Amino acid sequence: MRAVRTPTNKPVNSGFLSLLERYWLVLLGLILVIPYLLRYLKDASTKNSLNDIEEEIKLNHAQNLDPTTQLLGMNKITTNPAYHNWAKNLAHNLGTIYSSKGNWWDIFNPRGWTENDLAVYNDLKNVTNNGQKRILTELYFFLTSRDLTYDLKSYLDSEYLKKLPFFK
Repeated sequence: MRAVRTPTNKPVNSGFLSLLERYWLVLLGLILVIPYLLRYLKDASTKNSLNDIEEEIKLNHAQNLDPTTQLLGMNKITTNPAYHNWAKNLAHNLGTIYSSKGNWWDIFNPRGWTENDLAVYNDLKNVTNNGQKRILTELYFFLTSRDLTYDLKSYLDSEYLKKLPFFK
C-alpha cells in the first residue's frame, strides 16, 4: 500500500500582501482618522494661543485701571507726557476708553456712546511723521487695547478722515 499525501496545510505567506490582507481595516481607519486628528490638534493649539492673548488683554485692562501702573506702562513706550495726554484725549474723544473695560455694564456709560470728531481731527492734524503715528498708536492700544487706525476708520467721519494724510 502506498501512502497518499494530501496537503492540508497551506503555505504561510509572510509578505506585505498578507499583512495588508489581515489589517486592511486598521490601515483604512488610520488613513481616514489621521487628518481629522491632526486638524483637531491644530485647532486646539490655535484656541490655546487665542485664549492666552485674551487673558493678556484682560490683565492689561486690570492693570490700566490703576493710574500708577498706567503711567509706568505708558513710560515704557515714551516718557513724553505730551504724547500721554494726546493718546488719552484721542481715547476720550472717540469714546473707546469708556467702553473697552471689559464689563457688560459699560454700554450704560453715556460717555462711550458718542465721539467728538472735530476734537479728534484737531488732535490728529498735528501728526507730522510716521514716528508720531507709531507712538500714538502704541499708546492708544495700551490704553484701550484697540487699533487706532481701525477705530478712526469706523468712528471718524469721512470728511475729517480724508484730511488726515497719515491715517487714510
